[in-house]
Amino acid sequence: MSKILASQWQRASVPNSCTPLVIFHGLFGSKQNWNSISKYLRDMLNIDVICLDLRNHGSSFHSAEMNHRVMRDDLYNFCTENNLKRINLMGHSLGGKVAMYAALQPQGMFSDLIERLIVVDVSPGIQRIPSKFYLYCETMKEIEEKGINSKNEADKVLTTIESDAAVRQFLLTNFINVSSDNGDSSATTAMKFRVNLNAIHANLPKLGHLEISDRLFNRDALFIRGSLSNYIKSEDFPLIKKLFPNSEIETVQNAGHWVHADQPKAVISLISKFLSSNKY
Repeated sequence: MSKILASQWQRASVPNSCTPLVIFHGLFGSKQNWNSISKYLRDMLNIDVICLDLRNHGSSFHSAEMNHRVMRDDLYNFCTENNLKRINLMGHSLGGKVAMYAALQPQGMFSDLIERLIVVDVSPGIQRIPSKFYLYCETMKEIEEKGINSKNEADKVLTTIESDAAVRQFLLTNFINVSSDNGDSSATTAMKFRVNLNAIHANLPKLGHLEISDRLFNRDALFIRGSLSNYIKSEDFPLIKKLFPNSEIETVQNAGHWVHADQPKAVISLISKFLSSNKY
């Protein structure tokens, strides 16, 4: 069975019955995006924190099939293989869509797995994937086809479509050295993108639309949005409250879509308060 891979930040003290926190990153991201916050939460709350790579991202397997359903199944396979009976689940952006899809499954289908839900800067509503994301895939494939072996040179190519240096550096976290065996006891090293660009590009139209079941998630949920982001708009609030009746929506000031990178202390505070209280 193909597996998604994890970074596990285990508590140093004697294991207890605390529910672990499982985290999904966003599109073009990886489990490493949440490493620093995961360590803080582990130490503050004395819980295990598990960061997962979505399929076609990071160190996880590649597949032409990519939608919320199969990524939800990846999560449940991981939990089954690791004997996780209960989890708190958090996802950012695309990872938030997958987390909501998992939480909104029909009664009886994994209904006891997710104890609490945290969604970071994405709504359950229909969202059109920006055209720039298609350009990202196409330009990154162009970089590979040109045989570029320098992040600086790759950055110059990305500059033609993206003026924000922070976004370019985020995309380039995926540009890594890959060794290939030539079959003659020699190996060559080339720079490649570890994300599955073809699969992501082909499946982008599906990823913004969440197929919502008739079920509500009646347990506690926390939605965190950035004040400078438009991924959760005020007009999304009624749908959030309808699907997640016991949810709270918190706005982090001076933060964009990558809320956890822009204001990590505020995000850590909200998450720790939510997970440590009997009722948020």
